[in-house]
Amino acid sequence: MKIDVWSDIACPFCYIGKQQLYEALKKTSLNNVEIEFHAFLLDPSTITDTVNSYAKVLSLKKGWSLEQTHQIFEQVKKMGKEQNLDFNFDKAITASTLKAHQLVEISKSYGLQIPAIDALYKAHFSDGKNIDDEKILLEICKQISLPEKEFQNKINTQPILAKVENDLKMARDMRISGVPFFVFNHKKSISGAQGSDVFLSLIKQINKEPNTLQNKNNTQASCNSSGECK
Repeated sequence: MKIDVWSDIACPFCYIGKQQLYEALKKTSLNNVEIEFHAFLLDPSTITDTVNSYAKVLSLKKGWSLEQTHQIFEQVKKMGKEQNLDFNFDKAITASTLKAHQLVEISKSYGLQIPAIDALYKAHFSDGKNIDDEKILLEICKQISLPEKEFQNKINTQPILAKVENDLKMARDMRISGVPFFVFNHKKSISGAQGSDVFLSLIKQINKEPNTLQNKNNTQASCNSSGECK
């Protein structure tokens, strides 16, 4: 089975949805499952801000009160705990994710895509690290055994940026407006962190579906292209 996933490191539901997918896969007897993650930028205009709190930046951007913002954080934390994920929004840093997506792309040729993604999510949401800082990204390279020179030689180069842009173009062509967005065997798509049971049911049914792309949306646990998470 081939599973393509569009996601952004800045999206908490992408982190949760990834874990839900893997939880579902553990309950199957499928062999040779290939999962490829593709870049998606919730807000390409995001400017890294290491001064203002994550909550303040988000509340100003969305027009929410700080109280509303913290209430949303608590809801996300609760969902995260169900997947053994630790969201520490008090430490999180608002950051552009373009370099992080490049790191993921570079890691693919080494078979380290999943470790890279896991490390980036943890750095961003749990450890309060600036994932737009190349020093932090180099630390992640060392952590996942990705040659640091490989990252230094390829980051911000035209070939890597072109691969990231190709992911973004595919998302536009498929009219993906929210992430996480999963496509199974080029047959059926599902968006949002809908729970491992939903993923498991879909995986079991996928071979019975017609060979056309169908979309199932969930606006309750996803982030859209305007950067809004619900």
